[in-house]
Amino acid sequence: MNRDKASDILRHAARRASHHRFFLAADLEEFRSHRGMGEEELASFLGCGPELLPKVALCRRPDPTSPRFRLDVHRVAQAFGLAPDRLAAVIREVDALRALKEASEAETPQGLLLAARELHEPPGQYPAEGEDEESGEEENKEGPE
Repeated sequence: MNRDKASDILRHAARRASHHRFFLAADLEEFRSHRGMGEEELASFLGCGPELLPKVALCRRPDPTSPRFRLDVHRVAQAFGLAPDRLAAVIREVDALRALKEASEAETPQGLLLAARELHEPPGQYPAEGEDEESGEEENKEGPE
C-alpha cells in the first residue's frame, strides 16, 4: 500500500472516530469547529504537523476525572510531539462546552428568560440586605422595642 492510500485511510478513520467520544477525534473536531480553525491551525495550536492529526485523533481520549489524566495526556503528547498543556486545554475546553450545552438543553425556556431578566434588571430593583421587601425600609434586627 502506498503512503497516500494509507494517509487517506487514516483520515477516513479519524472522521468516523469523531462521532465517538472514546477517541480524541471527537474533541479535536469540536474544538476546531468551535474556534473556527482549519486543520493546519489546529495542528499548529497543538504543536504538530497536520499530517499527524489523524493519528492523534485515533488515540483514546484521556479521562479528565481520572488520577492518570496528566500522565495519559503526556503520553499522547510525547508520542506525537504535541504540547501537553495544549492537548489538556483542548480536552478541558470541550468538556466545558459540552457541560454548558447540556445545561442549556436541560433548562426550560421560562427558566432561561428569568435568568436573563435578572441579569438585566437595573440596580436597586432588589432590596438591599436588611431591607423589608415590601416597604423598602430597613428591618429591625434587634426585635421589638
